[in-house]
Amino acid sequence: MPPSSEGEPSPLSEREFELQTSTKVSYYRRRKPLGHGGVGIVHEAQQLALGRDVAIKAAHADLPPDEARQLLLREARVTSVLEHPSIVPIYALAHNGNGRPIIIMRRIQGETWGARLLRTSAMRSEERLSEHLELLEQVARIVHFAHGRGIIHRDLKPENVLLDGEGHVRLS
Repeated sequence: MPPSSEGEPSPLSEREFELQTSTKVSYYRRRKPLGHGGVGIVHEAQQLALGRDVAIKAAHADLPPDEARQLLLREARVTSVLEHPSIVPIYALAHNGNGRPIIIMRRIQGETWGARLLRTSAMRSEERLSEHLELLEQVARIVHFAHGRGIIHRDLKPENVLLDGEGHVRLS
């Protein structure tokens, strides 16, 4: 469904949401937590049928179910509109064992920009500045891409910038 005139996805009824989220969590084996933010927590998991690692985002348990459903659905819809190699893709929407919505997405192996900032704090300042300005330029290009499509990232911070093992920047 296209975003509403304000750039926000139109809300789905519970039935429409159920039809779009037929994947069962039993197809995934949850592992360690990867991070958390204002809306939820992200865990590493294995997609059993394909044997691949994925990331699963679930809303915080203290969020009311309807609010959690709408927040995660909005995030998944907005992200899915932004087909870009540097934006972490959404694989599926599903429900966990408690019936709460989750987002299943690509698992990016590497570190966050926040972790890199801490790890490189002992580097010479010129080297460190050069590396981080290069990363900032890549992030700016990704954000520009999203802005060109009317999308604003509401939680842009170093912990949401992922650096994979090949030197690519990914925005989550």
